[in-house]
Amino acid sequence: PAPEPAPEPEPTPIEDINPDEIADAIIAEEQIDPNDIEAGEVINFDEVGMVYTVTGESYNAATFHDENGNQLMMVDVDGDELFDIITTPDGEYLVAGMDGELSVSDAEVMVNNDPTYLAASDTDNMSLPQGEDILNDILEG
Repeated sequence: PAPEPAPEPEPTPIEDINPDEIADAIIAEEQIDPNDIEAGEVINFDEVGMVYTVTGESYNAATFHDENGNQLMMVDVDGDELFDIITTPDGEYLVAGMDGELSVSDAEVMVNNDPTYLAASDTDNMSLPQGEDILNDILEG
């Protein structure tokens, strides 16, 4: 004969729980998810600028050090201000087709360590809603 399965224990009700105290304890924690990684802990950008190929092409790039201290480079190969590949400083591909959307501007903010100002460049995507003349956007009262 087969042994009978053990009966499931009944859950014991927890008394005197104040949900506000639990919420306050969660909110008071600095880090709720111990696996959450901040970009600054993994990527330390050194500089942002242009790199040139032996054929004369130029690309936006940012040099950085990974968590192991290796110097690497993110490169925007299609000119959309989003980094596309990661290479060694010698140009050896390590990661092609980056899934994230780390922009050149993001890297500039990290290098400058001042999020209050970021100079616009010729490749920034800016639209003028009232046409090509910025004076059309000024309203007089």
